Amino acid sequence: MAAVLNPTAPAYARVYALAAEQNLLNDFEREERVSEYRRRLVRAPWFYEHSDSQSEWRAGRDEFTWLIATQMELDPDASIWREVAPAQMACGLSIPQPRIVRRAAS
Repeated sequence: MAAVLNPTAPAYARVYALAAEQNLLNDFEREERVSEYRRRLVRAPWFYEHSDSQSEWRAGRDEFTWLIATQMELDPDASIWREVAPAQMACGLSIPQPRIVRRAAS
């Protein structure tokens, strides 16, 4: 059976302070991850699928695997992705597209 914390007890204040500290750490970590995500999007090999080098193709595939997984977690509406991605080329080259998670209305 879990103990009920008394809001006036010192233990409650300690738990509250630890939770607030963890939230600050989570916010800082998220900002760092978003910064890395944006940095890697800017440097991404957007046209890796058209490379003649298999090693460049593999490196591009691996990079976009990480970018898409991170996009789904940190940028679910793909706003950062769309901001950074190059405009679709008129010659029909394919550009990797973000995956947008549609949530059911509650």
